[in-house]
Amino acid sequence: MFERFDEQARRTLFYARYEASRLGSRSIENEHLLLGLIRESKGPAAKVLSGLPLVDIRKELESNRTHERVSESVEIPFSAPTKRVLAYASDEADRLAHRHIGTEHLLLGLMRDDSIPSAILARYGMRLDEARALVDKLSSAAASPAMVTANALAQIARIEKLTVDLENLLLGNTPEVAMRVGLLRMDLEALKSLLDDHQ
Repeated sequence: MFERFDEQARRTLFYARYEASRLGSRSIENEHLLLGLIRESKGPAAKVLSGLPLVDIRKELESNRTHERVSESVEIPFSAPTKRVLAYASDEADRLAHRHIGTEHLLLGLMRDDSIPSAILARYGMRLDEARALVDKLSSAAASPAMVTANALAQIARIEKLTVDLENLLLGNTPEVAMRVGLLRMDLEALKSLLDDHQ
């Protein structure tokens, strides 16, 4: 079931399970999922939620404590509403043509469901259509560096070929030409190294 979930989304589900245990719930509810998303401070959902008063939202969600803490060794299943949110998250990933399910999809799935967390987020000004627009923007921005890298690598390959051709044409000419070709090769290697560091 969770093979499509990326590391941050899996960690969010782990945090949701921890929150359910800490708050004494016998199942992982949507409230715990939002607490897990708040706790997972990396990833697209964190960026979408960053403008909200997360401390206040956390306090509001924690005020619904039901029982004493549940042992972490006890299996805590997902509630039916949370299973529905996970299905919505998969739909959201498919809508964006993403192969993975990330925190952004979990957040959108949570906001699609008519529940306490979605009502709280709406009360603080976060609407589903606005969240989708932010996720779309983050997704397109995340794709851009990969495209830039691919284009840069293609240009490097072309320049390397031209350098070899130039070197072959000028073979036996002045030492100054050989030095300039050597400098060009060093610049190419530095550029490749810089690109490797950013991938």
